[in-house]
Amino acid sequence: MAPTTKQHHRLRVSVGPSADPKVLKPIAVNDDASPMWIESDEFVGQIVIRLRGFNNSAGYEEGAKEDNLKTVPESAWFQNPGGANHLSSIQIHGRFKREWAGDQILFGDQFERPLRHPPFTSAVMKFIHFLNPTLEADITCPRPFAFCPLLATMNTVKVSESINDKSVSTDLPPWPSKAGDHIKEDTTLLFTPRDDDSRYASIDDKKRTPVMTSSERRSYFAKPANLKNHTFRPNQIYDFDFFNQFLDFSGFKVKIPGLCVDLSRSLDGQPLLFVAKSKDNSAVFFAIKFELVPVDEASE
Repeated sequence: MAPTTKQHHRLRVSVGPSADPKVLKPIAVNDDASPMWIESDEFVGQIVIRLRGFNNSAGYEEGAKEDNLKTVPESAWFQNPGGANHLSSIQIHGRFKREWAGDQILFGDQFERPLRHPPFTSAVMKFIHFLNPTLEADITCPRPFAFCPLLATMNTVKVSESINDKSVSTDLPPWPSKAGDHIKEDTTLLFTPRDDDSRYASIDDKKRTPVMTSSERRSYFAKPANLKNHTFRPNQIYDFDFFNQFLDFSGFKVKIPGLCVDLSRSLDGQPLLFVAKSKDNSAVFFAIKFELVPVDEASE
């Protein structure tokens, strides 16, 4: 009997300096030693995407071959302290090429057409709002979106001095996580005399004690006044890590206590697109696209 062809889907991850599909390029997931370089008029940086179990997901080897990417084992990031309970990590290392007010840079998801809403959608959104009170979202409009201020949503933020303070420079320090190392929260340099808070003013420069923990920083920048008074500066290097234990990209599912949501049904064929952009939509700094693409598998 002649073989038949069954169509399955596999996950492709692409990154770039804008959300334009023509600009986004497939990235080798979990490749800690080889971050993808991105650059635009507004931002220059490097990105690594880590997904638990991705190397064992459906169509992984076929996809790597199709996208001309090497196969990579699961990142050591998940075994290193702090990574055991998480399913994904989006790590960015770079800098903005000009000043931006803190409340003007957002990070989140955007879609080009309406979503399908299962009966438990409201429960999922309430849970997400509980995790991040700064979320502004409309998932029922023709072009749904869900965004938070960048500084209030990233799990880990580290800020260091740039090696070159010229806004046109593309120089960056070496990628900090070649072996899956976790970056350590350190926002000391965010607190200039202009936006300092007396609660966090005691800084030991010799010991480089971080001004805040990650949780404290997110709470601090959840307040609009604190966020507005901060300035992203081109003479500073920003390291961000966005990770969680609920988004299972390898299985294209959202897993929250008592509930598992199949993203492929909710998105109705759309990709899941994460974007860092300006609030007025005049600039995109970087974008990450997660999409299901077909894989043909021959069977008898």
